[in-house]
Amino acid sequence: MTTNPSDSARETTVNSVTGSTGLNAPGAAFYDAVNINVVTGLTAPTPTLEELLALGSVEAPYGRLPEAVLGRDGILTVLTQTADDPRIHVLSGMGGVGKTTVALSSAERAKKTEVEVFWIQAGSAAAVADGMRHAALLAGAPAEHVAHAWEKGGRPAADLVWRHLMNMDRPWLLVFDDADDLDVLSCPGAALAEGTGWVRPPVGKSQGVLVTTRDGNTRSWGDRIARFHQLDVLGTEFAAQVLRELAPAAGDTASALSLADRLGSLPLALHLAGTYLALAQGDPLAEAQTFAEYVDVLSDSPLFLDDATEGVYGDLRSEEEQARRTISGTWELSLALLERQGTAHARGLLQLLSCFAPATSLPNSLLSPSTIADLGMWPTGLAPRSIRTALRGLRRFGLIGVDTLSAEPAYQIHRLVAEVSVAPLLSDPNCYQEVWDSAADLLVAATPYSKNPRDPSSWPGWQGLVPHWLVLLSRLPRSNAPADDRLTAVLLCAGVAVSYLHFRGDYGTACKLADEALERSQTTAANPWVGINLRRHRAIAVKEMGDLKAAESDLDSIAEECIRHFGADDSTTVSVRYERARAASQRGKLAEAEREYDEVIRHETQLFGAESTQTLRSRHARAICIRSMGRLDEAAAEGRVVLEGLRAKLGEKHPDVLEAQHEFAISLRDQGDNERAEEVFRQVLRLEEEALGGEHPSTLITRANLASALVLRQKFTEAEAELRTVLEARTRILGPDHPETLDVRHTLAILQMRQGELDAKTAAAVFAELTDAQRRQLIDDHPNVLIGRDSHAAALRSMGELTQSESEYRSILEAATARHGTHHPVTLNARFEWAMALGRIGRTNDAVSEMREVLNLQQHVLGESHRNVTSIRASLGALLLQQGSLSEAEEQLQHALSMLSENDGQRLDVKHDLLAVLHARGRAREAIDQLKEIAEEELRRSGPAHTDTISARNTLGVALKDFGKLEEAEEVYREALMGAASKHSDDEPLILTVRHNLAVVLRIQGNLDEAEKEQSAILAIQEKRVGLEHPQSFATRLSLARILDDRGAAAEAEVAYRDLLSTCTRAMGRNHPQTLSIWGNLAFLLSDQERFSEAEAEYRNALDGCLTTLGDDHPDTLTMNHNLAMALGNQGKISEAITRFRDVVDRRARILGSDHADTLMARKNLGESLSRVNQPVESAEHFKEVADGWARTRGADHDSVWDLRYRRAQLLWEAGRPRAAQDELEALLDLAQKAGLDGDRRVTTLQRVLMAVRADDGDS
Repeated sequence: MTTNPSDSARETTVNSVTGSTGLNAPGAAFYDAVNINVVTGLTAPTPTLEELLALGSVEAPYGRLPEAVLGRDGILTVLTQTADDPRIHVLSGMGGVGKTTVALSSAERAKKTEVEVFWIQAGSAAAVADGMRHAALLAGAPAEHVAHAWEKGGRPAADLVWRHLMNMDRPWLLVFDDADDLDVLSCPGAALAEGTGWVRPPVGKSQGVLVTTRDGNTRSWGDRIARFHQLDVLGTEFAAQVLRELAPAAGDTASALSLADRLGSLPLALHLAGTYLALAQGDPLAEAQTFAEYVDVLSDSPLFLDDATEGVYGDLRSEEEQARRTISGTWELSLALLERQGTAHARGLLQLLSCFAPATSLPNSLLSPSTIADLGMWPTGLAPRSIRTALRGLRRFGLIGVDTLSAEPAYQIHRLVAEVSVAPLLSDPNCYQEVWDSAADLLVAATPYSKNPRDPSSWPGWQGLVPHWLVLLSRLPRSNAPADDRLTAVLLCAGVAVSYLHFRGDYGTACKLADEALERSQTTAANPWVGINLRRHRAIAVKEMGDLKAAESDLDSIAEECIRHFGADDSTTVSVRYERARAASQRGKLAEAEREYDEVIRHETQLFGAESTQTLRSRHARAICIRSMGRLDEAAAEGRVVLEGLRAKLGEKHPDVLEAQHEFAISLRDQGDNERAEEVFRQVLRLEEEALGGEHPSTLITRANLASALVLRQKFTEAEAELRTVLEARTRILGPDHPETLDVRHTLAILQMRQGELDAKTAAAVFAELTDAQRRQLIDDHPNVLIGRDSHAAALRSMGELTQSESEYRSILEAATARHGTHHPVTLNARFEWAMALGRIGRTNDAVSEMREVLNLQQHVLGESHRNVTSIRASLGALLLQQGSLSEAEEQLQHALSMLSENDGQRLDVKHDLLAVLHARGRAREAIDQLKEIAEEELRRSGPAHTDTISARNTLGVALKDFGKLEEAEEVYREALMGAASKHSDDEPLILTVRHNLAVVLRIQGNLDEAEKEQSAILAIQEKRVGLEHPQSFATRLSLARILDDRGAAAEAEVAYRDLLSTCTRAMGRNHPQTLSIWGNLAFLLSDQERFSEAEAEYRNALDGCLTTLGDDHPDTLTMNHNLAMALGNQGKISEAITRFRDVVDRRARILGSDHADTLMARKNLGESLSRVNQPVESAEHFKEVADGWARTRGADHDSVWDLRYRRAQLLWEAGRPRAAQDELEALLDLAQKAGLDGDRRVTTLQRVLMAVRADDGDS
């Protein structure tokens, strides 16, 4: 027979079309020749095996493999272990994802284990037929059988090759690569899922059958014959590694990661970019030589990637094969195939969806088939079914994927697919105006603009839309023509989107979107309301981000424009004035804000009614304002009314209700009900987390205020955890310098300092930095600025910079008074701190006076039962104790104690101050007994390591030491340190205090070596932490100087005292109590060396300071005066000494009591002085009072009492009153005999003296 010319022509057409890309003619059918029976008979001789093998190749193109296949170990392991798997392995994924590379790597691994690999190029039916013919021959099929079967084509040919594959005596692997059109794998009359076409499940010694395809439709394969593997892009780390291996000189890992992310980790794109950069090294004309430069170039055109394919020679692959290796061609092949398969609108749908944000999930509202079908870019009457078909087609070929990482699965276009698709639309927008108009209409239709964005129930409708608003607004073609209906709708919806972002707390994004929309609004002369609404919400976002000055300025300008366009009574104007009032209030302009709120409420009442939600919101904001002005009761009452009104209208979980309930918690805290405040804060926090989310600004504010309540309740660990959560979120969302971030940083620093985690010097630097940052955002006398300065002053105090600290507190008070007046809480707090600062620098009388005034004012503002009033009263009691006004100190402290609840942490401090009063009055035994009870109670309640237990034991130790019970004091101190060891380091402030006091006891006991070692160790810690000129360091240095004195190293001790006096005078002031104490110790040393004249001079200087700073009656003043009198007496200046002794005795008797140890000692010294000037009668009377007092406090049989009574008898004898002397001596003898002291030396002496007295004829 002869060949039919028409059949021959058809065969020629098949050969020429095989491999055609269809890029220039997307609808071209390059696969038409599916039927292979091109002749009706055989007229030529049967080709030999060699001739048939020469017609094609099934050798895998291993040369395409990179040096290492990265990031695919998982899938390669699965494919390698397929020997016993009876199913076909289908590897699917979008074009460029690296399917061929994985298949080649799997084939190479198989080849290395002596597996024969048949690699079938499956781009067309002819290519599959040619490849399978070659495989049949290699599997051992006779050439004539193959030729005959291929004449028939279809299933007979497939049956032949699979029969011989099954009978092969060696292992084999069959790979069909690039089978994007699954029809090429089947045969006429058969379905792919039946397994009777070209591709079938493994048989015989098969090591697997592998198919790579872009078509991800699993339904084509049925349920039995195939195992499906979806191949995704590489992980970013592997993608960066690919780039670095291809172009090692192009940059570091960080820049490689950046480029990998920009390329979406798509292997084809990575290969093209890495290849280009490798070739570009050393080329001065290359557009990019580094990863970073490549990212910049891609911003202009993603098709720059294809430059890596230019100038490549020797590539004789088909046009289609070459297109698969380019960004511009690889996805075009998929679209062309979809169109040939009848999916007509896939290309247009991909262009439409690529107008939106790349690499971002597409919310379902943007994918509604009915909405998309109605858009103007399609033919009229397009059925939604056509859109669904197109969407499915795009997904089948990986051009649209499913984002499985989002909360709910959502469609997403790969970044590069979107950029390549939208590139022509951006470069020539006029040619694609219908697509852009349709994209705008689609986004408007998807936007829930009719719902109130303030209501959280509307927020799910916005899920995922905002990124697309940002991108579309920036991409829409620009025109100077006036805004049409479409653009007006876009801008109106953009305004609603900005409003939504404001209410969600995403202020940065709100500003970006508003700026983009405003630029469109201004260039197209849109309706004024559109621009004003955008500017209003932008100003709110700016305010919430912390730039209060800019926000206030913007709102002032917007308000003026509103009045000009709409009038003063318009609701838009009123809403802008409301926001302006809020900005003024937050900046501290409280009076101005209140006036503005009053006007807003008046207008809203007229417009909406007094009980409308708008009016109630404004009343709520006004309540916050007046609370800040100090009108706490009025604010609390208004807040309760507003809360109930909003709750009735909006329900429990509405943001406005939660904000009002939050304000109610603040009012509870301000009124001192911290327990109830914590409870309400927790309720609000739980509801806000449910309704708003954990990182919404309102939620974070509530969490921060919960922490403040926890601090007030001494729950420091819980408070710190809450504050750190808030700080991390605010820093990440708002930035480190936002006022709210600064606020929580400030609170956390205070807490860390209070717990000893932050030393004073570091804290001072932190507070100074925070205050400077606050001043950049707020007015200088804003409450937050003043609070920051207050904390800085506190840190200065802790550093020992007491004079500087007092000056700063005074400056804060002046600023607060000028801004807020005398009754404002900020002013009263500043006055309280200044009063305490006065006490610290020794101006005790001034401090007491100021604290009295603060107490009176706070009682007027807050009421007698308020917790703050109680705290101030306790502080006044402590100052009165310092002043020496013991009776009133006790009265105030008892009152404060009665007002504190049993679990209030301040009770312990107040109890300690009360016991200090007892101790000062000489009731040491009573004080010690109570301190023991307190220490035992704290031990039972909190355990040995709790700070309250440690503090109680420390105070008990001090009292025991002062009472002379040194061994017991030492034991208490050591128990305190042992109990603290499990939870506290030995360098914490409280532990250092206990260690110092223990060392003092050791010194008094004479254990000087251990005492010196401990004090030196303490000083080394203090030097490192606070420096040598800190009050704590001064106390330790003074103790070390005393140890020198006790060792008898008088000269060294004097040098130490004088150096310490000079340093303390410079650091803390000449008249500071600590300076005066050091001065007194120096004078005492001089007296002890009998250098009485020098001692007198030092005592007089120190006494002048005491009189100036502490006042005439202060215990320290009286001690200094007493010691001066001693120095005078030792010089023979008896007259002045007696005068000073009399004054000290009178004052101590009045202040401390007649039986106080200090009173009795001064009286004894007065008696001695009187005896020296020959006034034995008065001297004897003073000795009697001293003896009686010691008998009451020490016991009648105490040695000191016996000595004093004997001395009194001597004085009476000297005064010429032998009978009185005899009576005293006989009383003493009787007392001694009753005590069983017969034979005692004192009894013998008494008996001898009495014999002489009885023989005397003097006065009876």
